[in-house]
Amino acid sequence: MESFNKAQGFGPYKLHAKIGKGGVADLFLGTSSKQKDQGHLLAIKKLLPNLSANRPFVEMLVNEAKVGVLLQHPSIASVYDLGSHQSEFFIAMEYVHGKSLDKLNKAILTASGIFLSFHESKNCFSSSFSGRIMRIPSNSSFA
Repeated sequence: MESFNKAQGFGPYKLHAKIGKGGVADLFLGTSSKQKDQGHLLAIKKLLPNLSANRPFVEMLVNEAKVGVLLQHPSIASVYDLGSHQSEFFIAMEYVHGKSLDKLNKAILTASGIFLSFHESKNCFSSSFSGRIMRIPSNSSFA
């Protein structure tokens, strides 16, 4: 996590730390100046600046937000806002404290030497958090 000395303003949000980076977006820990959201930590997903002018990537972010709004489940972070500020597109969503899937996967690799694909690790962790028994598919890389 890359904490900032001073929170950076971003539209109605303040960004306190950069908590992740992906191929199309950066993820920030933020707070809102909107009265209904004050006091809540948020995850602000900002499309990378070089992709903000790329219509297919903007549409992908918009579609992600639309789907996120429709999905209501304790294991899915809620989407609160979609917008743009100074030509940077973003999604504001519920911040879920804990380790990232990537960090959990690296810990498994370090401890056991087993590499889980994204699909395998997603299934493993979502099953364990929901209390279901995980079954390892026979075609898995570690079955």
